[in-house]
Amino acid sequence: MSEDLLKGWLNYKPVEKEDDINLLLSTRSDQCLIRNLQNDEYFNLMPNCNINSNTNELYFSECATNFINELFNKYVDDETLVISTSDEHDNVKKCVETCKNKLVLDYHEEVMNLNLNKVKRKTHGYKKAFVYIIGTQISTGEITPQCFFELLKDYLNANEVKSIFVLDDVHGMFLFPRNYSLFDFVLFTAHALIKGYDMGLLVARKEL
Repeated sequence: MSEDLLKGWLNYKPVEKEDDINLLLSTRSDQCLIRNLQNDEYFNLMPNCNINSNTNELYFSECATNFINELFNKYVDDETLVISTSDEHDNVKKCVETCKNKLVLDYHEEVMNLNLNKVKRKTHGYKKAFVYIIGTQISTGEITPQCFFELLKDYLNANEVKSIFVLDDVHGMFLFPRNYSLFDFVLFTAHALIKGYDMGLLVARKEL
C-alpha cells in the first residue's frame, strides 16, 4: 500500500530538478541552530496550551540536551533545591546527580499519587527551587497529572520559595492537551515524532 502511494505521488509530482534531488540526498548540517521564532502556527498545534507568541518564545537547537544543560547551568546553584523524579531521561538524571541539593521523587508513589509529604519536609530553609519533571512517559504512556504541578507550585509559592518549572514534554507536545502557561520552560525534541531527525525545541516564558 505504502509503495503504491509513493509511486502514485512520484507520477503526480516527479522529482526531476537537480536541486530537488540533491536536497533529498543531503543530510542536515551539524552547525548548531539556536534562534528565536515568533510564530503562532507552532502554538496552534499544541492542544489547549494557553500560550502564544505574546507570552512565550520558541528556540531551536541541534538537540534538546543542549537546552537541558543550559537550563541547569543557568538556574541551579548551591542555594537551589532541584526537584525531579525517578523516571526522567538519562541526560536529566546526569544533571540532577551533579547538583548539591536535590529531591528525587518516586514517580509512581509520589507524583502519580499527588503526595507532597517529602517535598514539605525537604523544602524547609530553601528560597529557590528548580523543578524538572517529565510530562509523558515513553515506555508506559503515563501522563503526569497537571494537578500535581499545580499543587507543587501552590505549595512553593505559599512558602515563599521562588521556583522555575521545567516540563519535559518530549512525548506529549502536539499530542496531549496540556496547559503550558504554568511552566517557565517546556522542552521537545523532533525525533519523538520524526524518526532519525534530531532537533531540540524550547518554549520559554517571555517575562523571565
